[in-house]
Amino acid sequence: MRLWMLLTAAALLLAACEGNTVKTVKDNDTAGDDTTVVGDDDTAGSDFAPVDADFAESCGDGAINNGEPCDGNMVNCTAIDPVKYTGGKAKCNETCTGYDTITCDENPSVCGNGIVESPELCDGTIDNCVDIDPFIFAAGKARCKEDCSGWDTETCESTGDYCGDGMKSETEFCDGDAKACTDINPGLYESGNAPCNQWCSGYDTTSCVVIQSVCGDGTVEGTEVCEEGTLEDCVDIDPFSYSGGKAYCLDDCSGYDIVTCEENSSGTLFYDSFENGESKWLLEKDWQIGSPNYTVSVTESITGAYSGANVLATNLTGPYTLAGAQGSGYTEAAIIANSITIPTGKTTTLMFRAYVYTEYYTSTSDPTQNAWYDGMIVELYEDGTKLDDPMLESNVASLVDVFKVPSAGGYVSKTGIRGHSAADTYALFSADLSAYAGKTVSISFLFISDYMGNNFGIAMDDVTITAE
Repeated sequence: MRLWMLLTAAALLLAACEGNTVKTVKDNDTAGDDTTVVGDDDTAGSDFAPVDADFAESCGDGAINNGEPCDGNMVNCTAIDPVKYTGGKAKCNETCTGYDTITCDENPSVCGNGIVESPELCDGTIDNCVDIDPFIFAAGKARCKEDCSGWDTETCESTGDYCGDGMKSETEFCDGDAKACTDINPGLYESGNAPCNQWCSGYDTTSCVVIQSVCGDGTVEGTEVCEEGTLEDCVDIDPFSYSGGKAYCLDDCSGYDIVTCEENSSGTLFYDSFENGESKWLLEKDWQIGSPNYTVSVTESITGAYSGANVLATNLTGPYTLAGAQGSGYTEAAIIANSITIPTGKTTTLMFRAYVYTEYYTSTSDPTQNAWYDGMIVELYEDGTKLDDPMLESNVASLVDVFKVPSAGGYVSKTGIRGHSAADTYALFSADLSAYAGKTVSISFLFISDYMGNNFGIAMDDVTITAE
């Protein structure tokens, strides 16, 4: 009888358990002893990152291994999430399962408050599709996405001619095609193919193979300026900076060792024809020194320097880079490496030659938007403090005037260099620097572009500062 009762109780217990597929486990939330279950007594978030058994063995040894995302180290918060965080550092947590971001500075933008705050592109608004991108959309309206990262353009009417349709239009440099790297710049690349970039504004030369010049083989090739061991008259290297002496080519063939040159003290404060590399400059982002090679049409073409072979350009093979998003600007500076002391009692003049080709935007829906966009200004700084911009003049008056650049989500007007030069021609530009007499200044050539519409940009040659 007792055996029959025990068997009956066991059967009833088994039947009761068959209908329940969820196993309840008591959870004490201690490190390394957490179990992700349904219906446990955990506090919110305690099961977010269960500890891997392998992590427990190696966590704390200071080496990231066994699949650990971190181990005792610290990173910049912007490296964890550049959109969510604006600063601060985060330490690896005690279980090596991730970073403790409580010490990070979060971006103050709030999606949904109706205010467009960086990095938001919109916030609760409905915009005309043409205003979002006039090259892609002809009509319609688009609602801002829920995460404020852009617009839902499903409701927009396409122009039927846009970047990515595989057909090059008048506003595009390319579309879906590729070009041999040697055709883009035979003096720089030896092989490879460059596909059209995602903006149809030029070719992506990332995969191009650069000519590997051999310094010391007796042949000036690739990026070399001279050959190892050769000797040059300093006056021939830079007739404005030097009045005598000779200079040997540097061991890496990148230029000349000008320490043996006799400096010219006849009133020239600075001169560079860019035939001796980057030694006199601090170049940001896309600014390059070399031989220009860019031809889109019979009107937009630059294939040579004003003098010699080299120039300073926003991009030798063009076009210049666009900003990554609407409302932001892309800025890049070419800075004279050494500060210039402006003498008193003299007329000090900045002069240079330049080929210019920047964007002019024409709107079919709103003629008030017709304007020049993108251009270059000259900035002066004294001990890090920005001074008033000098007034630029040119022998081609149409190349100096107002252009628009992004600022605080909108656009502001700048006066500087913009416009369309005639093909393969250089205009003369100048600025009177006498107003800065007695100051030691840093001189910067700042180019600014917005998020759409680009051309070659600017190529400069024979930059000179004289005091008379």
